Amino acid sequence: MRGSLIVTSVALALALASPVGCAPQAREQEPGTVVSTRTPPPSEPSSPTTAPPSGTTEATRAPKPKPKVDAAVPSAGSLYRRTIAKRRYRSWSKAPGFSRRQPGTGPHGPRVIVYVNDVVDRTLDRSSARRWAVGSKIAKDGFDDSGRLIKVAYMHKTRRGWYFAEWDGEGNVIAAGLRDPLCADCHARGDDSVRSFGLP
Repeated sequence: MRGSLIVTSVALALALASPVGCAPQAREQEPGTVVSTRTPPPSEPSSPTTAPPSGTTEATRAPKPKPKVDAAVPSAGSLYRRTIAKRRYRSWSKAPGFSRRQPGTGPHGPRVIVYVNDVVDRTLDRSSARRWAVGSKIAKDGFDDSGRLIKVAYMHKTRRGWYFAEWDGEGNVIAAGLRDPLCADCHARGDDSVRSFGLP
């Protein structure tokens, strides 16, 4: 009886000494394996998108458009239809010395009369002018001895120089273009390319 109690007591003691609910021990590392004890660095935040400088837009960074052709200078054909054929230039002022037809001294006909737009008028009022202003327009009618219109010459000063054009009495183009050599070479002897009258 006493021996049974001793066995029972030993068994109870062993049961109490056994770990209950403990986590299993970590597996032993293989020899030569290095175990890092460093705490991994925190992940770096993603870099924010760089905003464009203040006042900068996509439009300002876009390539600049190519300069447009000077829209103030139409083709010789459209100019003739819009202004010359309808004789609209005859509503302009007459140039100095051309209150009526005068003998022609150039290739535009035996008798001529010259008209100028308001830009030329304003330049003529300025005694200090040394150049005709951009936008100056001059038209000249040339007549034969019988009074028949045989030529119309036209000049228009643009930012790129003088545009010249000339038509015969039927509206056929004789010359046209910016600094057209047929006209420009002869007009080079005038006051800023104008020969019928001078700067003030």
